[in-house]
Amino acid sequence: MRKLLKRIGSVGQTVSPSVTRLKVTGVAPATPTANVLYSELIVKGWLETSGGGAWTIDADVNVSSITDNGVGDFTVNWATAFANANYAVIAMAILAAFMVIIEDTTTAKSTSLVRLKVFDSTPALADPTTGISLIAIGTQ
Repeated sequence: MRKLLKRIGSVGQTVSPSVTRLKVTGVAPATPTANVLYSELIVKGWLETSGGGAWTIDADVNVSSITDNGVGDFTVNWATAFANANYAVIAMAILAAFMVIIEDTTTAKSTSLVRLKVFDSTPALADPTTGISLIAIGTQ
């Protein structure tokens, strides 16, 4: 490969390696091997919104919609379901002085959705005015 790149480079062409539609399989062991990529360790969904209450999806991967359940209460609906409900979701309010986002277990997380609640410092349910960011990682 180095000889090929050197030869191509010598005629004035620039070559950049690329990967298209990489499929990663395999389950990570309890102690993952260094420098090995495992499918369940890759972010399977992410979301950034504007405001709360009237949720607007600014950018996302694998989010079909957001359901507004009331003040400080929303559901993220996944476009492609997870393999099971044992995935991790991490969320934070954007530019909020103090807000905590928790997974609402009164509606069980499923392969196709997760319900979250946002609390301010009092603590009361509140909509973050500048939005939220979140990621989800798990087996799909």
